[in-house]
Amino acid sequence: MSLIQTLKEDLSAAFKNGSTLIQLIVINVLVFLFVTLLRLILPVSGDSEGILGSLPFIKVLSWIAAPLNALDFIQKPYTILSYQFIHLDPLHLLGNMVFLYFFGSILESYVGNKKTLSLYLYGGIFGGLTSMLVCTFIPNADNSSPIIGASASVAAIAVATAAVNPRHSVRMMLFGPVQIYVLVLIFLLLNIISVSSYLNFSSSLSHLGGAVLGYFFIDQSKKGNDLSSWLNKLIEKTKILFAHQKLKVSHIDHTKKTVSEETKKRNEKIEIVLTKIKRSGYDSLSKEEKDYLFQHNKN
Repeated sequence: MSLIQTLKEDLSAAFKNGSTLIQLIVINVLVFLFVTLLRLILPVSGDSEGILGSLPFIKVLSWIAAPLNALDFIQKPYTILSYQFIHLDPLHLLGNMVFLYFFGSILESYVGNKKTLSLYLYGGIFGGLTSMLVCTFIPNADNSSPIIGASASVAAIAVATAAVNPRHSVRMMLFGPVQIYVLVLIFLLLNIISVSSYLNFSSSLSHLGGAVLGYFFIDQSKKGNDLSSWLNKLIEKTKILFAHQKLKVSHIDHTKKTVSEETKKRNEKIEIVLTKIKRSGYDSLSKEEKDYLFQHNKN
């Protein structure tokens, strides 16, 4: 078995059998591999443009990354979803996936995995919109470069985890047990400093926007308002629809099989009657056999 085939089977098994958290990680890894392949292929057809790659690749990236200018965003609203799964730097991907798994696994231990996807998508959406709106209307903000990555989504899940149980303790290698809200507060403080000093301005804004969404999501959940319910219902309806289509196809095949078996049995019985006539004559048939033969000829 080839290395590529082995990798394909392992990723497929992880996606099918894993939780929502694992599925999100697999999707991010696959998108990263695809984007990396594009960066390797496209430079041959254009001039190099720094670390981003060739001009053709930058053109492709502009259609899937989220623009920070509201006018550009209106033309490409779908990017508010697509940007959440795009990473160009392997360290950026690794950091986001490690923290996604770290906080996500803790969160799922308290609330299950039905809210993970909603938090991920909502956090990315709200974080992206926050960054875009501020960068559009603040004069000193640079909105020339788009945003990419799952950081805002991860921030939403991290804050949601702390909001569910701020006293949850995790063991850090150098510091020993640390309550999770402390880690989240440090993360938020670093991003606030980045925004106030215009360092990594747009990314830090998206992180803070995702963080706000994460807290709001859990706050509403504690009040009995499940913001993930409509998305979960949509997913369940989609699964039922596909399951119904498979069941329908299976039912049709079963009917065909039943009809085929009945035809086969009828032909075998006719063959037996005809053989008896050939050997002993028509008068040797019983009344039941004669009636059966008559009905067959009638049909």
